[in-house]
Amino acid sequence: MATTPTTDGPTISDELAITRIAEMLGTNPEWDSAADYLESIADIVAATGRQHPGDADPDTYNPNRPS
Repeated sequence: MATTPTTDGPTISDELAITRIAEMLGTNPEWDSAADYLESIADIVAATGRQHPGDADPDTYNPNRPS
């Protein structure tokens, strides 16, 4: 399983972020659902230099979201 980057380290590429998320999902024998990994996935997104999804306005990542 890939290690989860922190927002304190260097930024990573989008390609590496997707690779790490893909490695994480479904590879753990005790994996129940993607919800178990939301914080780790959010940390990977933040490691690309984007705003951490947990700290972002809901429209940051979905500008077409209905009000």
